[in-house]
Amino acid sequence: MDSHLFAKKVTNIGAKASSAVRYAGYQISRGIESTVTFVLERAGIKIEPDNVSWKNHVKHGMVVIGGCSRIVGFVDELAADGIKISPVKEGFQHPITVPFAWVDQVDTRVHLNIDHEERSEIL
Repeated sequence: MDSHLFAKKVTNIGAKASSAVRYAGYQISRGIESTVTFVLERAGIKIEPDNVSWKNHVKHGMVVIGGCSRIVGFVDELAADGIKISPVKEGFQHPITVPFAWVDQVDTRVHLNIDHEERSEIL
């Protein structure tokens, strides 16, 4: 193999490695919590609601998705009786509480197990 071709291949490999390291550094700079969420998402790991720890992953501002795949609101806070969300449906001026039983899974978003037809007054 000629030295020019070899040098070009090494440069390409170096550029790819450098890019991967920069991207990992970027993810780390977003904060450890975001990095954990990123790694879980990339690995396809979902935190199921029957695991008590899923509640620790619900954060203010997270998107709430209905069973119909629509965005139904955004997390305001975790309450004793459920998750308080600011709904996106017009006519709702104040946060509403979504019972924990309606939560299907939590990853980078809160996914509900009900859709707009089941709970049209909210979703």
